[in-house]
Amino acid sequence: MAQAMMRPPLRVAPQALRAFLFQLCLTSSATAVQGLAERSAVRAAHGHLHQQPTLEEEDLPFEFTDSLSENLAKPGKVLLFWAVGSKSQSINLVRRNIDQLRAEVKASNSFDSSQNLVNPLHLDVFLAHYDRNRSNWMKNSKAASWYKQNIRYSVEESGYKMKLATHQLMQETRDGPDTKTYEWIWLLDEDADFAGMSIRTLIGDARSSGALIVGPSVKNGLSVNLDRTRSIDDVDSINGCQPGMPMCKLAEPDARCRYRYTNFVEVMFTLIKPRALLASLEGCPDCLHDNSVWGLDRTWCKIAARRLTNAVNKTCAVLDRVTVIHRNLKTLAKWNGPAEKMSETGNLDVVKAYHADMDETRLAHPLDFVEYPVALHCVPAADEEAPQPGLVRVTPAPEAPPQTGRQAPQPGVALDTPAPEAPRQTQ
Repeated sequence: MAQAMMRPPLRVAPQALRAFLFQLCLTSSATAVQGLAERSAVRAAHGHLHQQPTLEEEDLPFEFTDSLSENLAKPGKVLLFWAVGSKSQSINLVRRNIDQLRAEVKASNSFDSSQNLVNPLHLDVFLAHYDRNRSNWMKNSKAASWYKQNIRYSVEESGYKMKLATHQLMQETRDGPDTKTYEWIWLLDEDADFAGMSIRTLIGDARSSGALIVGPSVKNGLSVNLDRTRSIDDVDSINGCQPGMPMCKLAEPDARCRYRYTNFVEVMFTLIKPRALLASLEGCPDCLHDNSVWGLDRTWCKIAARRLTNAVNKTCAVLDRVTVIHRNLKTLAKWNGPAEKMSETGNLDVVKAYHADMDETRLAHPLDFVEYPVALHCVPAADEEAPQPGLVRVTPAPEAPPQTGRQAPQPGVALDTPAPEAPRQTQ
């Protein structure tokens, strides 16, 4: 009798369950269930893309881009995703960056005898206007014309870069970009300066590394001086990472290397495979906190390696031949507040809250969390060069299985000495 009254077990499709759990973690409302129910209204108010004015304003169902296959990606197709405000410094810098990249692509794209592109490079730009002020980018007809010609996707939506990227890129909508067709997604802060940088070298070295998550090397520049004629070697470092921070030292270009495999890539200017972004967000949905993403870049190298069965010591890399200048325009919330609350790292209350966010990630993902960002090994700048002192030349080896937990030094891998304390990081 008891057996006859038992209900059959509830069966839920894995994709539906995954989408529900991820959405539950993303909501910023006090009650997660209520936030999940309210998502349609929020997206209808904040999330419609600018480039498709003919679409009816209806809410589009949230659906993960499941099975992001490399076979669907078009070589050389790159999506540049910027979270931008409307201050003149940010507008001018981002516009100059885009103009520079467009000019390089136009000059370097070549055709064979059949008029087919050789080693094609195609860039699409997505601007997420976090202050909901897209109109300031189109003050006059010239600015509006530039915007129309160069920006394929845009949205006005409040939030920080990674949460905006999750909302706009990790769902299939009729008006949004089809992420599975891109070879790379470049997630950019608005204070990146591309002066002296080559997009072709960036993509070429990223491919050669075989890494899933890469970052250009970074030099820090004066936020008050946007003179792009200065040499990268001349830029000042007083407004960027604080001296001695391990993650900032790791990002500095090393002239001995073409690129370095690392256990950490900072979230500022990350070039990432779409499937690695999805794997990282699915593996750490609680890394997207209400007001910060502190902790995600401490986990995504190991999470992506494990979920995509990639060698953990070759999942992340810093590209030393490609350097971006960090202008540190101080547009984030942590740089706002009363003078008595400010320090070199920003508003003390905000920074304290960000560190609490990172502590939550550390506790939730102890095996994936990287306490000390280090270079694992260096690929020399030129194959014919002998390894420099303190460096180990990388030789091809069978792919190692994904690992969790703290990694022990492997044969042929040079590990840096851990810093005595965990570093701070920017949003």
